[in-house]
Amino acid sequence: MVQTLSENTQETLITLITKGQAITLLGIMAMLLLVVILSTVHLGYLIVEEIREPPRFLIPVQGLLEIFGYFLLVLIGVELLGSRH
Repeated sequence: MVQTLSENTQETLITLITKGQAITLLGIMAMLLLVVILSTVHLGYLIVEEIREPPRFLIPVQGLLEIFGYFLLVLIGVELLGSRH
């Protein structure tokens, strides 16, 4: 035999689920923000290190690939943070 929940109980459950989702989303966004900030700092460090190594101001292809990889990582993170629904 299947019992149905009253409307009041259903509304309470929906409210709890919605609040749980909001708290989870805020936690994930905070962690993503931390990753984006740390990745941006690391990207700046990589650029400075690549520029300082001889020959100065010329970045080898392998260094460029690493820099662009971090750059894309930061851009994706920023886009994810900006696409909040």
